[in-house]
Amino acid sequence: MDLSHIFTDNYSTIPFVAAYAEMHYRFKFMGSRYFLNEPEIIADIPYRINPKQKMPVLILVKDSHHFPVLLNSYTIKIAQNGEIIFSSSDLIDKEIKQPWWQLDAFVDVIGIAGLISIDVTVDYTINEKRKSCINHNLPLLPNRALSCLVAESGLPGPSGLVWGDLHYHTNLTDDMVEFGAPLDSTLLAARAIGLDFYCCTDHSYDLDDLPGSWSKTDPELTKWNHSRQQIIEINENNPECIIASEEVTVRNKRGRNVHALLLNNKKFIPGSGDGAEKMIPFSSEHSTSDIYELIEDNSILIAAHPLTPVPLFQWLFVKRGKWMWDDLTQPGLTGMQILNGALDTGFYKGRDIWIKLLLSGYKKYIFAGNDAHGNFNIFRQIKTPMISLHEKNEQVFGDCRTGIISSSRSQPDILDGIKSGNCIITNGPFINLVISSNGINAKLGETVSFDIFEINLDGISSSEFGRIVDFKLFKGIIGEDLENCIIHKSNSHATYNISIKDNFRYSQDCYYRGEILTIDSGGIERMGMTNPIWIRKSN
Repeated sequence: MDLSHIFTDNYSTIPFVAAYAEMHYRFKFMGSRYFLNEPEIIADIPYRINPKQKMPVLILVKDSHHFPVLLNSYTIKIAQNGEIIFSSSDLIDKEIKQPWWQLDAFVDVIGIAGLISIDVTVDYTINEKRKSCINHNLPLLPNRALSCLVAESGLPGPSGLVWGDLHYHTNLTDDMVEFGAPLDSTLLAARAIGLDFYCCTDHSYDLDDLPGSWSKTDPELTKWNHSRQQIIEINENNPECIIASEEVTVRNKRGRNVHALLLNNKKFIPGSGDGAEKMIPFSSEHSTSDIYELIEDNSILIAAHPLTPVPLFQWLFVKRGKWMWDDLTQPGLTGMQILNGALDTGFYKGRDIWIKLLLSGYKKYIFAGNDAHGNFNIFRQIKTPMISLHEKNEQVFGDCRTGIISSSRSQPDILDGIKSGNCIITNGPFINLVISSNGINAKLGETVSFDIFEINLDGISSSEFGRIVDFKLFKGIIGEDLENCIIHKSNSHATYNISIKDNFRYSQDCYYRGEILTIDSGGIERMGMTNPIWIRKSN
């Protein structure tokens, strides 16, 4: 039975980002190359696993209420160096007729180390035809194996460091082109990866939808209220590992739509500008200037991927833009999520404007996340609506991380670490900066008045992320145009552990910050950065 009419719409403008690809939406009177009269069937696993952790395997089935399916069985095969080292099959024997269905399986990988490849084959029957898919049933994409590193050690850094992903989308982000993974399945992936928490920053234009609809607004906010209660229940049985959050669409100074991460705000803030749920105007309810008046005292507002290039389609049709200088200098903005799944153009441009903000006297912090929608292993995305999909190994959950310099894993302390800037960002190595004077230690994000002080900059990597090839201490004098790299250790000192210790004297109002660079065995650059510590003249 062809049910494609259910998924058509008169709107010809849709947003799309890194996500499990929704394959059933079609423009009215127009076909789609990736439409399928089947539910989406997707298998996913974390891209890495900490030592002594079982490997969680998620099998997700979406839209089976429109396309009923009989799930017969699944098989998990693990290969290493071209040889099958594990194979297991289990019966499901269940007819699925619901919007969301998930199965969380576990594979014991104790005794296995290094890179492995995994194939998850799902055997199913639909419209009386027996079929199978390997890892997914999305048309136009190869069924390549999932890869996972069974790590020999945990994420680099001292004990007590708290790791999190500040930008992640669950299945509450569910619209014409994308959806994420369930909250509880994501928690399993987070634990395996080595994350202590994650922020569920689902789109504002999805959180206010009527359940089961992509375009109808629900005045009762059923999705929002249900999700907040679900997070509370999960956190009651776990160490407060999910921070209830929202990705709000707001207007920049030019009236274009940009995204802000709103953490720990108990009240829903609407932002519908680029949700393509209405024809015109593509304008959000709030701007970067007035949203600060609406947020609660204990909440945190962060500019999401502020300088990431905007695809032409989104620029033209949903009026997306970038954060401007006047947007980033708003006093209520805690900082910028410049690391968004990759060391790409958006990251380097974000770093550049952040440095300019610091030199201009603005106290703003940097953060990291991945903007993953599910995507524990492989980024899959709609490339051209109705025409093509594509995939890559970037913007996967937990790859780019924010590290809180705290031994406490309580949510209030995590939020305090984010709000105060006592944190680092990385896609690999660890780095930390401490400035001391007369027995007083200044933490990242602090402003202190020291006349004579000692700087300690420490870096840690591992075989997973490669030896340290660059290690830098920067000094920025407020009011100048450029930073100064005052200490630089290059690849001639390549090692997994490195430290800088030196004494300094106050001369001008300034800040200090650190950077570390490694290159892993695959030739991929890995970078870590600290937030600054500011030095001011003592009274």
